Amino acid sequence: FADSLQHFLERISSNDPTQTYQAIISSSKDLLNSERASLLIFDENSNELILKAAIGLATDPTTVSPIRLGEGVSGEVIESGKPQMVEDVDRSGLIPAPADRRYKTKSFISYPISIAGRRIGVLNVTDKSGGGVYDEVDLSLLDIIGPQVALALERAEWQERAIEFQLMSITDPLTGLPNRRYLEERLTEELNRSKRYDYPMSFLMIDIDDFKSYNDNNGHQAGDLALQITGHCLKASLRSADIASRYGGEEFCILLPQTSVAEAGVIADRIRHRVSTTHFP
Repeated sequence: FADSLQHFLERISSNDPTQTYQAIISSSKDLLNSERASLLIFDENSNELILKAAIGLATDPTTVSPIRLGEGVSGEVIESGKPQMVEDVDRSGLIPAPADRRYKTKSFISYPISIAGRRIGVLNVTDKSGGGVYDEVDLSLLDIIGPQVALALERAEWQERAIEFQLMSITDPLTGLPNRRYLEERLTEELNRSKRYDYPMSFLMIDIDDFKSYNDNNGHQAGDLALQITGHCLKASLRSADIASRYGGEEFCILLPQTSVAEAGVIADRIRHRVSTTHFP
């Protein structure tokens, strides 16, 4: 048991935030002999708990709605900062869970995760193996692992932000397409691969006809919308391996790996036709 606790932080830490979330509930479930566990992360901007990972839920985790601060057991726990350990929900005065959750037992623990008073999330465990009830020993285990879980979650939060900023740095904010910086990196990669394996490769340069006059006559908002619509046309006309990007202004580029000039011509004409038949309001 001591060894298990000693290596707990190592087991729940990962460079991938999603793996960290899964490892936390998996390790917590094993430590507390639970058949079900869930992890909710507190979003400070919306004051809501978002389900990040779950084991044993009878419902699809993606269908679980955010929980507002103070709402339900988890919402109350994150608001008060105090855990709830319930031996029998029928005798607790709490509203029972919906029948479609199909819990096997009536005992659970909802535990708040925090660092220096800052709300991080809530860890829930229920359906103790063998049908037993949770007690003070189980709660003390969560008190021991709680700080380690908080550290792992804080690290995962920074990793998610780093990934978000990285995506922002290579994505054109208007069209949602990769930007010129990303294109240049991928172009170098694909050129090297094309030379190494003697693959064909094609590259399209595209610009929107009469865009300046369109922008001047209709205003910049209409011009931005035209760029967005064109970007959507490009994405809808391409294969999964093709890379469309915004080069700058009204110019777009498309990288076509393992594509001959003849095949690229067919794709280019398909794009041209789609744009010409699309309504630009």
